[in-house]
Amino acid sequence: MPAVFLATTNSGLDWQVDQLIRSDIKENDIVIWGGSFPISFSWFIDSKLYNIWPYWNEFIDDEQFHSKKELLSTMLEDESRIKLSIRHMAQVISFCKKLKVKLVIAYYPIDREVQEFKDFVKTTPYYLELPKVVDLAADRSHPGPITHALYAKRIQEYIENNLKVKS
Repeated sequence: MPAVFLATTNSGLDWQVDQLIRSDIKENDIVIWGGSFPISFSWFIDSKLYNIWPYWNEFIDDEQFHSKKELLSTMLEDESRIKLSIRHMAQVISFCKKLKVKLVIAYYPIDREVQEFKDFVKTTPYYLELPKVVDLAADRSHPGPITHALYAKRIQEYIENNLKVKS
């Protein structure tokens, strides 16, 4: 099955929605949207894009960026961010329905889950909860190769059983 990836490291839900809506997906395409939403989001400082996520402080070495540390940390689970994330998710669901695209929302649970968002995603017919992380990648914060193999197997089974597509 051919694949196109619209991903970038630690991208926020807002960035992901932008990429999906501007992509050239068409009827009967399968969109597998994976992540631990809505924790991550985009932030610009002097026109430079930063992807804010729970462990960003350990990886970004930029003095100007760190001056916003307290503000950005509080925004990770701010009510407005959660509500916007739910709105973004609803926009993609609506967009995919209109195009008759097969959408799979592959969600992996993390230690900083936002229950209101997860409750919303679980009500969609596109929800697929992935297994818990069993190993970590080299950055020590993302799922590792064993976990990704489990994810791939689960997604493939979901597509074959629910979308009636054989790989």
